[in-house]
Amino acid sequence: MKRDKVKKAVPLLAALITLTLLIPIYNADLAFIQRLRDVLFDTYQVLHPRDPYEQSVVVILDIDEASLENIGQWPWPRSYLASIVDYLQRAGVGVVAFDVLFSEADRTSPDLVMSTLPEDAQALLSDVELPNNDEIFASVISRGGVVLGQSLLPRLRPVPAELQPERFGVSSSEPHASRYLIAYPDLLRPVPVLEEAAAGYGLINIIPDSDGVIRTVPLFLSYRRQAPESESIEGEAAEESSPETAQEESVDTVSQVHATLGVEALSVYLHRLAHMQYPESAPERRTYLFKTVGGSGETGYGEETGIVEAALGSVSGLRFRVQTDQRSELRLHYAHANTQDTISMWDLVSGEVDPNELAGAIVLVGASATGLRDLRFNTLGEEIPGVFVHGQVIDQIMSGHFLTRPDYARGVELITMVILSAALIAVVYRLGAIASGLLGLTIAGMGLGGSYYAFLNFQLLFDPVWPSIAAFAVFMVCSAARYWQTESDQRFIRGAFKTFVSPNLVESLAHHPEALKLGGTRKECTFIFTDLAGFTSFVEKSDPEVAVPLLNDYIDNMVRIGLKHGGYLDKIVGDATVFHFNAFLPPLDQPDHQQRAYDCAMEMDAWASAYSTEKRAEGIPLNETRIGINSGEVTMGNFGGAVMDYTAHGDAINTAARLESAGKFLGVHVSLSGATLEGVEGFVGRPCGTLVLKGQTVGTPVYEPMSQERFNGPAIQQYMAAYALMLEEDAGAEIAMEEVLMLDPEDGLAKMHLERLRRGENGIRIVMTSK
Repeated sequence: MKRDKVKKAVPLLAALITLTLLIPIYNADLAFIQRLRDVLFDTYQVLHPRDPYEQSVVVILDIDEASLENIGQWPWPRSYLASIVDYLQRAGVGVVAFDVLFSEADRTSPDLVMSTLPEDAQALLSDVELPNNDEIFASVISRGGVVLGQSLLPRLRPVPAELQPERFGVSSSEPHASRYLIAYPDLLRPVPVLEEAAAGYGLINIIPDSDGVIRTVPLFLSYRRQAPESESIEGEAAEESSPETAQEESVDTVSQVHATLGVEALSVYLHRLAHMQYPESAPERRTYLFKTVGGSGETGYGEETGIVEAALGSVSGLRFRVQTDQRSELRLHYAHANTQDTISMWDLVSGEVDPNELAGAIVLVGASATGLRDLRFNTLGEEIPGVFVHGQVIDQIMSGHFLTRPDYARGVELITMVILSAALIAVVYRLGAIASGLLGLTIAGMGLGGSYYAFLNFQLLFDPVWPSIAAFAVFMVCSAARYWQTESDQRFIRGAFKTFVSPNLVESLAHHPEALKLGGTRKECTFIFTDLAGFTSFVEKSDPEVAVPLLNDYIDNMVRIGLKHGGYLDKIVGDATVFHFNAFLPPLDQPDHQQRAYDCAMEMDAWASAYSTEKRAEGIPLNETRIGINSGEVTMGNFGGAVMDYTAHGDAINTAARLESAGKFLGVHVSLSGATLEGVEGFVGRPCGTLVLKGQTVGTPVYEPMSQERFNGPAIQQYMAAYALMLEEDAGAEIAMEEVLMLDPEDGLAKMHLERLRRGENGIRIVMTSK
């Protein structure tokens, strides 16, 4: 009893173990789980991209193929860029931001070109004051509203960059919140003359995922560099430092917060706008604000530490709050690239652009030309320039449109996984695998629909994929264990009843349990009846210790052969067996039932003859086995009601039984009807005659199968000649049959026919007067 309880609990235990293993895997947030989640959220964006921001102030000034073809190879002289910026400033743009690095001096600058000339040429020009392109560019930049690009580097250079002059301050609800930012060990800055003139400098770092798709942009990154022991943290970093922070960071590092290009461009834009609209109250210094978990009333669900929000702007009505993840990364919700307001640089310099279109705009200068290699993939499957990403950042911040994966999302998904798994386990136990599978698919579909609804209406990102996969894994383990349990029970039942019920009947009923109901169906079947001649009298005269093992051995082997050929064991009556072929419903029906029965009878006859010979040699007088085979249409089904009797009713099965009995009269071991012979290939044997069995009016052609060797012998060949004369009712048939017995005195069939002929019977029709 205890073992049965343990066995019943196996599926539940297997499911619980699986769930216990899957929970830490989910909590670990492995790369393949993140990948599944990203694919789902990308699909949401493909189905519903962000609508373009109607009040967007972003204009992309694109260095495209046409610009390179008409203006010349990049990089262009910075004096030329200065003229472009000058034009934009006079057109009244709010900010010009370059998604371009100016980390080296302009090699086309005349004063630098002169240093490459021969010495005599330099001497001739020594009195000429040659301009410096970087200084020209810097003088235009210094007018204000220009943001230059810079880049954090993943590896240290021999001489790492110094900390930059401050252009903004950082305020935080938690001291030294910059520790949560992604940090880099080195910084590639603009050349000093340009850096000093710029209103701001923004990072052009865009970090793609492993598949090359840009899904998130870090709004802020940290530059952490090794510092001499005497160097202190400057400016804003010094304001945030504390003894606790100093313990968390190495004393040999200093850090500085840097904004990404889009954020810095927007910050400078808002700062200039504030000074125009609120000249008296606008602060002189730009400020970024971080809110962290546990600070300023912010709470987190599952995240112990991290940033939850960043804010930029400094005047009421001009502050934008940005929802980010704990590392200040913004998840992008892309609008289609063709909706971005874009101007070709060549169109601008050739005068094709109305300057009024640029007034008050944030102009982002970047490149889409293939040769400049700044193309990225967005979640919509579009290849876009990196500058477009910064434009998307600005539009999302200004429109207040953020895709947020709340801190409690992981908790909700985990609870969903557990509840769904528990529900499926319960349903598997009560309703089975199919019903629970349908329920699981329904619930998973509802979860997917709910996730998409949250994305569509609230821009919230919930992942239904992994909870569904995990629950499905639990369901499969539970179902597999239940299947094993059921199969184990069925194997036990089959083993317990195999001595009472034909194994292939059990198999058929497993496919068609409806066959247990009363009733039947019409089918063409083939039947074999076997009987061990004289065994009843043998048992009466023999010791039971001899007779019973002998009978068991005989029956076991006859049944083995019958089942081997696919027969259904209908009955065992003493030493007699009854087999049906093609007795089952699909998929176990047997179109070749006649051939199967023939092959089975031949193997039975060969084994039984050898067995009788063996036993007689041992002094046990075991007689021959008679076999009757017939085919025909019968009613097959359960005729026993509560006491099941799956059998056949009809004249065909009665004929098979009488053919077995007729074998004694005919003097043959195997009596094969013509109806069965029609479906047999490779038959070798002789005709016995046409028997009119008792109770029948129509004759049944009967044949005796035999080996090819015996058939080719002179006795059988003479029999065939005699039979042909009988068929013609020729008077010479009697003499011909006598010659058969002269060749084989033991031929029982020839003896029977000779006796008939001597009684004056003609032909091959034989009327049986007994069963």
